[in-house]
Amino acid sequence: MTIARSNPSWRRSAIAAAALVATVAQASTAVAQTPSSSAPRLDHGYTLFELFDTEESENGARVWRGYSVAAHYRVFGTVARGSAMLSVFKQGGREVGRVRCEGTAHDVSEDPAWAGMTFECRDYAQRLRVVGALTVETTLINGQTDAQTSLRTHTLEVREVAQAGASPTHYVSRHQEALSAWISWNTANRGAYAVNGYFSGVYVPSNVPSMSLILPVAGTSETVTAIEGARLRCTRNGQPVTLPDSDAISDARGARSVRLSQSLSNGSGGSTQVDLGFHQLALRLPFTFGATAERSATNLTQNSGRWQCDLRANGEVVRTFAFTAGADGLPVAHAEQASGLYLGPRASLVDVTIPAAGAHNERTAPTEVRAGGFYGRPWTSDALRTAAAAVPALGVPHLLASQPGGARAGAAPSSRRRGRR
Repeated sequence: MTIARSNPSWRRSAIAAAALVATVAQASTAVAQTPSSSAPRLDHGYTLFELFDTEESENGARVWRGYSVAAHYRVFGTVARGSAMLSVFKQGGREVGRVRCEGTAHDVSEDPAWAGMTFECRDYAQRLRVVGALTVETTLINGQTDAQTSLRTHTLEVREVAQAGASPTHYVSRHQEALSAWISWNTANRGAYAVNGYFSGVYVPSNVPSMSLILPVAGTSETVTAIEGARLRCTRNGQPVTLPDSDAISDARGARSVRLSQSLSNGSGGSTQVDLGFHQLALRLPFTFGATAERSATNLTQNSGRWQCDLRANGEVVRTFAFTAGADGLPVAHAEQASGLYLGPRASLVDVTIPAAGAHNERTAPTEVRAGGFYGRPWTSDALRTAAAAVPALGVPHLLASQPGGARAGAAPSSRRRGRR
């Protein structure tokens, strides 16, 4: 399993050179920006774990040796030069591995709010062999003093996938993130792309403040296509809103995707393929804010209040999301953020509803969602607990750990890697 990327520059989103000129004063109703002198804070939305299996040849056969974990972190605030992130992997309280890596400082020459570091950690020699619950204790090590700051403990669910005629594969389930959606915003662009957007590669046609919806979805490529073709239908304070010029989701592209495939024996010597993908889509919304107006976007500074929007694909609602726009036009911080959830200096969690039918070929695992999101963080707000309880069961959530008939495919996983669309 690997992360698949339509725009591989997403890793550089947190370290891209900034050209930000603030056009809007941040009001107290919006998510506060992180001062350059603040204590380090882990960006929960950016965190990602992916697995890479390793095989070696032995007596003419491919033999599985274990898998390594790639951990991706972003920290905002004051981070000393040369700082490192330590990830300690445990199962049942017993350490099974660890990874330490130094970070890359963000360019803050014109954007002090982006102060911090990004860490892309992987030990290529690591060989883990565990399945099921795996915890990751994440600690920041000061590059100047070696002082250690515990940031949080993540909980991963490692799944095994049987492959016909081959060793099985492993992946980390992302079903718990079904409600982990947020709106991010930026106030300047470089060329045709947002400066310091949540993920890089979000196209912006003009130099105006813009907003994007980071939306998780699990399913097949057809699931993504259905959401990418969606249009918006919104209300503000319960009243229908006519969106000027465009109600379409603009330039929808997958910010980050993990695509998996499984080969299943069909009982006659052949096999069939089943696909599953975990996607974080970056959907540019037809909203703007501040003094700069754009005809094709609704200026939320002039339209504060409670917004609820349906994403409609071919006449069917595939998602509903809701948020409150403050007097400055920016989304008000969600209650989850008041209790410790952090999504960086310019992002706000939104309330999401998944309809009973979902999107085409969508898959969900309601029990995983109810346990919390962002790798094992329990929901603290009534809104998210209620939404989690209402997530419908859609499709078969996971690829199979055994072949049809119950026979396992052995204990030797190997990666099946698929590229981004």
